[in-house]
Amino acid sequence: MKLKKSIVSLAIADVLSGEGSFFKFLSANDSGETESHQSGILVPLASAPLLFDDPLSAKIDKWANIVWQDSLSTRSRFVFYESKNELRITNIGKKDSLVKPDMTGALFVLTKKKDGSYSAFF
Repeated sequence: MKLKKSIVSLAIADVLSGEGSFFKFLSANDSGETESHQSGILVPLASAPLLFDDPLSAKIDKWANIVWQDSLSTRSRFVFYESKNELRITNIGKKDSLVKPDMTGALFVLTKKKDGSYSAFF
């Protein structure tokens, strides 16, 4: 009998076969627990090459498909806000948001695949 691969095994396989990856533990601000006006997952500026081919400029953004651990796909936005010096991943599902306040502290893994697509796991 074959066992279904665990989410951890799948995430590790994607990281090992991808072009690059980023991971972090979600903060209260990332998860929406603080109810701030900011939205999306904050990404360190050092990870910008994973999201953008060009150097960061005044306001650069890109839409990308992200396939999540349960095969759900979202059309999400990678955006740099020069005024805040912030890089964020937004539009991660509006109605049935994948990122919820009870996910504070969860490990988030984003991988850019060799074909330019992205996968993500919690």
